[in-house]
Amino acid sequence: GGGLFWKSIHPDFEASSGFINRVDYRSFGAYTSFHLYPEKRYLNQVTFNFNAGQRYAYFEDTLLDQWLRAGVFFRLTEFNQVSISYENYMERYGGIDFNKNNFSLNGDTNFIGWLPFGFYFQTGNSIYYDQDPPFLGWSNIYMFYFNIKPSKRLQMFIDFRKQTFWERRGGAAVYDYNVIRQRTTYQISKTLSLRAIVDYNHYDKEIYGSFLVSWILRPGTVFFFGVDNNYLRNEVGRYTQNNYS
Repeated sequence: GGGLFWKSIHPDFEASSGFINRVDYRSFGAYTSFHLYPEKRYLNQVTFNFNAGQRYAYFEDTLLDQWLRAGVFFRLTEFNQVSISYENYMERYGGIDFNKNNFSLNGDTNFIGWLPFGFYFQTGNSIYYDQDPPFLGWSNIYMFYFNIKPSKRLQMFIDFRKQTFWERRGGAAVYDYNVIRQRTTYQISKTLSLRAIVDYNHYDKEIYGSFLVSWILRPGTVFFFGVDNNYLRNEVGRYTQNNYS
């Protein structure tokens, strides 16, 4: 299958509800995909997909973004899958056209019913925005996550994310960003549940904690009570409270 798409958002557009992350553009493009069904024991489906498009300023003919994406998706069994993708992308930022090429690999598996896990890896060009002028460097992104399900009521999700940015491929490192997140949920009943989140940001030396209780009065009506707390690591290495809400 395939098709064409076109979308435009006026610079003064505001949503009555929800969030719009970008306005003032016109975009159009095309996409296509096709499927193969090998009917093998450990390979149920193979999907190839392609996507190309451009984005312009709403009132001007200034090209803001241009992309070409290609990918292949493998469904090994019902709940186990791997995808590979490539992207050629032009992004205009700060009056400069940056041409980026990225490769990514993603996988999810549920071979162990109580311990599903997955991974994500991306490598390629990336823009360093926090400098004037911005420049095009090289970035690797790694992510590994798993979900422990000791019971139907209790779930513990843990993921590790790492991003390293270099001035260029093989050049000097600019930053190394690491975040560990742990999220635990417990379903006390059909209407009452608990959620606790703890994040550790190695780059900012910050620990973030969140606790939430939710109660469903009726479908569409939910009450929440939550507490957030941030800790920053000071100059002597101790974590002190940054804010509390």
